[in-house]
Amino acid sequence: MWPPIYKRHWEPHPVRSLDKLAQQRFYRCVQDAVADRELHRTTGDVILAFARASDDRLSDVWISQATIAARLELAESTVCHHVAKAKRLGWLVVQHRNRIDNGFVVGMSNNTRLRLPDHWQERIDEQRRDRTAKQTRERRQHPGRTTAPTRSQSKQSHNQEPVHHTAAHSAASAGAAHAQSASTTSFEHGREQLAEMFADQPDLYEAAYDEFVEIWKKIRQNK
Repeated sequence: MWPPIYKRHWEPHPVRSLDKLAQQRFYRCVQDAVADRELHRTTGDVILAFARASDDRLSDVWISQATIAARLELAESTVCHHVAKAKRLGWLVVQHRNRIDNGFVVGMSNNTRLRLPDHWQERIDEQRRDRTAKQTRERRQHPGRTTAPTRSQSKQSHNQEPVHHTAAHSAASAGAAHAQSASTTSFEHGREQLAEMFADQPDLYEAAYDEFVEIWKKIRQNK
């Protein structure tokens, strides 16, 4: 009979969809199980070899035990022993497929699914819940800052109170004007003009004189 017939001994694996970190989580759990002496070191190496043949989402793999044995430099019988142990502990689920030619089994291939045992999956789920709860607590302790709505410059200027110039402001402006005026030929000339302008107003004269002196220093003496 040709072509050969592939006969499935069990139903295909149920469809699943894992995230892109599934392979990394699986690596970490296998290594932790070996460190906790839950898994024999060689059993862990065999499981990790299957995982490396998968992808980020831990998709099912088509790889023979002979290939795993060659990669780990182990006897095929040793790999078969540790695969059986991994299946019994819940780390591997293997779907066997026979290649039949003219009614005879001439070859076998396996579709291997990697999975976490129930207690390891519960541990991962608990860690995820704890991490989510911690993040929620941190957000509640540090609420986001709110920014006050910005107002346009025109609206701000419209809401500002008008500035009323006092007599002292006017006197200071007069002192600055005299210091900047080309008609003021000397410092003493400017002082006399201010003294004449504010003869009966000593407070205003003082304000005008102070401003006159400051502007004179900045402009006249720098020339």
